[in-house]
Amino acid sequence: MNTNSFGHSTVGSTSKEIQAIADNSEHLTSIVGRMVYLDTTVDGELYRSIGTVTDIQTYNNAFNATFDAVIAKHVNDLPKNDDVRKFSFRIQATFRKNENTKVWEKYSSALPTSPSTLSQVKLLTEDIVSDLSSGVDYPTIGYFRGMGSAPQPLMIPDFGGETGSTHKAIIGRSGSGKTAFGTYDLGLSMSHESHAILVIDPQGQWANENGMVMSLQNFAKGLGREVSVLRVGEDIRLPMDEEIFTRMLSKLRLWSKFRRMGSENLEAFSDAVAARIGKRSSFDTDPRTLLSEIFAEIANSTSALSRIYTKGERRDEFQRDLRLLAGEKLIDPETGEQEILSQEDLDDVEDNWENILSVFLPLINLFSSKNLSGGTRRALGGNYGFLKDVFQIRKPGSQPAPYVVLDMSPSITLHAKSELMGGQDANLNMQRILDNQDVKALILMMVLDEMKRASEIAFAKGGGNLNTQIVFDEAWRYAPEGKASPEIEQLASMLEGFALDTRKFGIGWTYILQSPADLKYGIWKQLTYVYVGYGLVGEDIKRLEALTDDVKQVDLYRQFIPPKSTGIYPFMLLGPISPIIFTTAPAFVNVFNTTEDYLFHNQDWISKITEERSLPKLTLDFLKQAVRTKDKYKKAPTEETKTFTVGKDTKTVKSAPQFKPESKPVSNIEEPKEDDGLGEFPF
Repeated sequence: MNTNSFGHSTVGSTSKEIQAIADNSEHLTSIVGRMVYLDTTVDGELYRSIGTVTDIQTYNNAFNATFDAVIAKHVNDLPKNDDVRKFSFRIQATFRKNENTKVWEKYSSALPTSPSTLSQVKLLTEDIVSDLSSGVDYPTIGYFRGMGSAPQPLMIPDFGGETGSTHKAIIGRSGSGKTAFGTYDLGLSMSHESHAILVIDPQGQWANENGMVMSLQNFAKGLGREVSVLRVGEDIRLPMDEEIFTRMLSKLRLWSKFRRMGSENLEAFSDAVAARIGKRSSFDTDPRTLLSEIFAEIANSTSALSRIYTKGERRDEFQRDLRLLAGEKLIDPETGEQEILSQEDLDDVEDNWENILSVFLPLINLFSSKNLSGGTRRALGGNYGFLKDVFQIRKPGSQPAPYVVLDMSPSITLHAKSELMGGQDANLNMQRILDNQDVKALILMMVLDEMKRASEIAFAKGGGNLNTQIVFDEAWRYAPEGKASPEIEQLASMLEGFALDTRKFGIGWTYILQSPADLKYGIWKQLTYVYVGYGLVGEDIKRLEALTDDVKQVDLYRQFIPPKSTGIYPFMLLGPISPIIFTTAPAFVNVFNTTEDYLFHNQDWISKITEERSLPKLTLDFLKQAVRTKDKYKKAPTEETKTFTVGKDTKTVKSAPQFKPESKPVSNIEEPKEDDGLGEFPF
């Protein structure tokens, strides 16, 4: 008997679903969740059908329907050898070939007829998968469920073809391994060299890579990609948008630092300031000088004052406050003489300026050409903006597409100049601004608008597909389903619209979050791929069931065990990701929990890229190094090799490029501890 034989088909089988009886054996074999196959010959052609066993039942001919009632009396005399185990599986893919065909071709998700009774059902093996894959070395992120060390082949989506882009979500509770899965998944996307990747990183995890399973930035560099980590707090110059700037001023309650104002007065004043700032061509003027000029303009404009306070004593007091801050001479309307200010009045003015500038300086700096340390900020869009480097039509053979991380976190790595509001105090105030979720949502609106504008221009000029993946981490914060602040609700609506609008440009979105219910439903409906780790229950499961025509497969997800208790990180992959599944049934994978396994099982496509581009070969040690430098890197000629054991085999992973920084190391990124989690599966 064939060593991977498990059972035989029986009566009741159809062209779509196989009924089977397991081989009678004293030694039970794990079967639930395993993939099996069956061969059928029709009209001289061999058909091979694959499916997943979701359940198995035990019967015994010594008992009838009253088995449960009599088992207590006969438990010691139970004829175990008379057990019959029945199972069924829906066909998920059928391949075929004839005697003149050397390779299997894809046929259908069913057989052309029902199989004969007692056709042999066998367990799927790595060799069979390789045979059906026609020798193609597919990328992989882990092992087949229940198949030990057999890697699950994956068809990693690329957006460069006529079908354009697709959207996906990576979902899982804390501890499910979704961040590590996302890291590995983005690494696999780099097998398509023209596929650009832009990560929107609200919390800074992808920028700093602390605790990541491996350095994805080093992985990208090792494949010849240009890598950029751009921090909103330091590197990016935001485009001035008067409406959004007004909302920022109001949201930060900047003017409450010197005067109590009602919400309508506050909004009107913010609008007046934003309108005048928007007319400036540059925001590099000393912030106090800039505001002094604007306060003077508003104080001397009857129409502007009337929009803030219609009339009366409050307007007069407000006008006087503005003139004091602007440094204007105050004239007594009755005597016509200049008012002499007391020292207390002068001290109050300086206190007000200090309070105002503590917020205004870091805020306006986001729109300036220089950051708080005096370094250059780069524009988002335009001919010299960084988005132009991302959104391009790339032809085969051109340089690999870039890997870009846009760090939206409060992380500040550079020291502010001491003359700019007390140096480190300015850093802290910048961090407070970027840590405000509503302000961050407003910033993201500007970023998204620039992305859409840049992609439209590039698409129109290039006449091709932009082939770009935008990864949105912490999506539950900024694209939620349900009630949120007006800023976040507006951002979520923008993201929903962009998911639809940018698809035609070849731009796909990846959302990383904890629960399907946390993602705006309009976005959820546009997803093609959903990758799910441990921990979902209730309504979340129902959303997953709606994505497949075989809900029994989702029952296998319910059998996931907490990874922290087993060290195994299972994921259910929904969508056309497996080359051996033709239906909407999911694929199941136990994700690699070491970078060694990831490198070893993906070394074919990795080596192909490095060899074709004459790059040094990747080493495990290099990928375990968290990035410690900013800006660009250059290659050094040294190479290394790394030997490790997988199963019974000893393997040598090919050596990696060693990079030297052209710029100075970032000063305040902590050095890793002896065990920083890199190379392991920490979460």
